[in-house]
Amino acid sequence: MSELTEIDQKLNSIMSCMGRDMNEINQFYAMLLRTPLYVPADINADSSEEYSPWFTKIDDEFFLVCFDTQERYEHWISSIDDDKRPKCMVMHGHNLIENIGVDVYLALNPGLPFYKEFHPDEIKRLKKVVERTKPPA
Repeated sequence: MSELTEIDQKLNSIMSCMGRDMNEINQFYAMLLRTPLYVPADINADSSEEYSPWFTKIDDEFFLVCFDTQERYEHWISSIDDDKRPKCMVMHGHNLIENIGVDVYLALNPGLPFYKEFHPDEIKRLKKVVERTKPPA
């Protein structure tokens, strides 16, 4: 697998300070929101919905998963049978956060050393950040 990404480095920094440095955490959130993320999804050509995100079960919870590199996405998806593999949708973190439900659990880079779970309360906080930083229409 590839070397550490900026996201990995920032998560490592946050873990080394036990999650107490709000500046580091805010920098991580800002980085996440501007990062292109690779999301498994069913693309529905014959539906009013453009896509249906894939969910996976982790520790008895269902998570929407995403990856910060295509290589990581492809490694994860390689364990799924060819005929059942979802397509890959690429979107920036702010678009993903803006468009997912508030009760969704999100998993960034599951199965990797610098894996991050976002619980619904954290998603709600990120949605507020996205709303505050959204350019006027």
